Formats: sequence, structure tokens, C-alpha cells
Amino acid sequence: MSQGKRKLPIAGNIYPKYTSKNLVVKYLMKRFFRDLDRLLCSLRVKKVLDVGCGEGYITQHIANSLKDVYIEGCDLQEDIITLASQLNPGLKFSVQSCYKLSYKDNGFDLIVACELLEHLEDPLKAIEEIKRVSSNFCLFSVPQEPLWRILNLL
Repeated sequence: MSQGKRKLPIAGNIYPKYTSKNLVVKYLMKRFFRDLDRLLCSLRVKKVLDVGCGEGYITQHIANSLKDVYIEGCDLQEDIITLASQLNPGLKFSVQSCYKLSYKDNGFDLIVACELLEHLEDPLKAIEEIKRVSSNFCLFSVPQEPLWRILNLL
């Protein structure tokens, strides 16, 4: 399946913003990744975990941006992890709940959780678990509302 031809929502994404041809969306995503790169380059990390990685777009972006960093992604849905593995060969993905990660305490320098918290029944429990496996940094990102709701409607 081509990344650009996906029509159905995947893993909670209502709008396919990572593959959109819409100029406004492309601009917003470019700005998001530029800001993410700026932040990542300021951190000294060797091991990164992308929790709630979905199709792996951010996981792959981080892998491309930080060449000497080990990164892996995890998500709750097995079909999404299968798709992430297909779209991003060479990266490690696993099926896991953000409430109970199988990693040891302080196992990663940086945990990234983009657009995860707003989908959870108990975000505080997930934050505590993510904090447990991070030795240094946690990056949480949520969609900028109402902007994305408006774009979804359009």
C-alpha cells in the first residue's frame, strides 16, 4: 500500500497529515518537523523510544535526523505495528501498551509520545509509565486545537 494512497483513518489519525498534498497541512507539518529537529539536536541522546508510534512516521523522521541514535517504536495495535514495519524497514517496532511497557527502568534517554495522550482514558498513568522507562527526557505533543479539527472538517 502506498503511503500517499491511504484513504481510511489509521490509529486514530482522522486526517492523513503526514502524506497530505494540501499546502497548508504540508506547511504545518514542515514547521512541526523543523521544530522537532531543533529540539532533538539540542539533546544528547543515544536511545529513543517512540510510544504510540502509529505508522512510524515520526520514528522514521527521528532515525533520519539523528543518525547515530538507536530508536524503536511501539503501539497498542498489532495491525498498525505491522504497517509501521512495512513502511519503515530496518526500524524496530513492537506491540505494547503505554500503560505497561516491557522496558527496564531508565532504559531510554528520550521517550517521544506525539498525539498519544488525547486518545487515552488515563493519561496520567501513561505519563508515569513513560517516566519510568526514561533516564532523562520525555517529549509529549498534542494536536493544536481547534486548528486540526477545522482541517479535518475541510
